[in-house]
Amino acid sequence: MTAQWTAGAAQGPCETDNRTWEASSLTYTSAPLARNTKLTGPIVANLWAELTSKDATLVGVLSEVAPSGDSNQVTAGFLLASQRAIDQRKSNYGPHHVLIRPWHPFTQQSQKPVTPNDPALYRIEIYPTDAILKKGDRLRLTIGTANTPGTSAPLPDVLNEAGGEIRVLNGGPYASNVLLPLNR
Repeated sequence: MTAQWTAGAAQGPCETDNRTWEASSLTYTSAPLARNTKLTGPIVANLWAELTSKDATLVGVLSEVAPSGDSNQVTAGFLLASQRAIDQRKSNYGPHHVLIRPWHPFTQQSQKPVTPNDPALYRIEIYPTDAILKKGDRLRLTIGTANTPGTSAPLPDVLNEAGGEIRVLNGGPYASNVLLPLNR
């Protein structure tokens, strides 16, 4: 992102391998794909988490991982935890009324305070994509924090994000997951 914001002046050729950023984040990597797979449509990461701070910017990055280990971003999305409210009428649903594209109002009126150490569901819209993943490649979901400057929150919210931890929950009533539009 630094290369993008500085028009390449801050570093050499645009680096596309995400492994450096992933090393400091939580990653989930699939087994190698058994065949070429098309990924087309909206993506949502349903993330149950506990925050120890009053707010956090949650970033979800979906990458294609080559057999060499190179990890290249396919798409991404982010959510300021206090802006987790969803407008049910403007959201998109798939079969069986499964939420596939949350619509967050991102208004001051819809902002909900984060209660530190209380589990909450954060639905991160990862922007729709259209990609063909090759046989032998893997899919990787990386959950991290703000990838500034592109995902910086307004100053009052940034002050609430200072310090703290994000604990991702999984299992039992806290079934964190990612919904992917895979076509084989």
